[in-house]
Amino acid sequence: MKKLPILIFIALCLTALATSYGSYRSAERAIEGDMRQALAKTIDEKGVETMRQDSIRAYKSMSHAESEIMTIAVGDETLRRHLREPLLRERAYITYTVGKENGRWKVMFNTEARYSAAMIWSLSDQRLSLVLAVMAMISLAFSFRGRRQLQPVVMENFSEAHLTPMQRQLMEMFISSESHRLSKHEICNALWPKKDDANETLYALISRLKRELSRSTDFDIVSDRGRAYILKKRKSES
Repeated sequence: MKKLPILIFIALCLTALATSYGSYRSAERAIEGDMRQALAKTIDEKGVETMRQDSIRAYKSMSHAESEIMTIAVGDETLRRHLREPLLRERAYITYTVGKENGRWKVMFNTEARYSAAMIWSLSDQRLSLVLAVMAMISLAFSFRGRRQLQPVVMENFSEAHLTPMQRQLMEMFISSESHRLSKHEICNALWPKKDDANETLYALISRLKRELSRSTDFDIVSDRGRAYILKKRKSES
């Protein structure tokens, strides 16, 4: 049980990371899809042959040898106009890979954009991963809060209390329990193993023990829905 809150925290963190990465990859694919569709519309609007001839002319003015393969990057207003994502419009350009192979011109079109991982992350939907991360932090905070509440309790805390042997035995059971919680069944089996119905006896023992703890300590025993009892430190009055 001690490890359960940590396991929950780790599970939530891993789920948040996986969700965040999934959203990041979805945004990355959306950017690539946006650029492909913008390029297709640009080629359709300008015409393949017009773009091909423009790239060959640019190649001839820049290349020093006809056998050379050259990639030319060009900022294109038509491409930018067809992009759906505004953040891409100032970063996207068309690349022309031009050259001659076996005496024939070879021209290929592509599109690229200069964008960072931070930009992709900003375009991704991180709401679910943030919710999971917050839940992980809350679970961790409650875990530490619970640990503070369940601080070690020893018999020395009850040195001022005048306990009967059976009350002391019951207190030792509460102290040895990790959660300081005992079911009625546990108590009755330990204190009155041969008694068929020890509920009334248990109620009387708990009632007297509560009075003694209230008088001489800052601890109390509270009922958990009538099925169990919990040893708790009383909250200090402000």
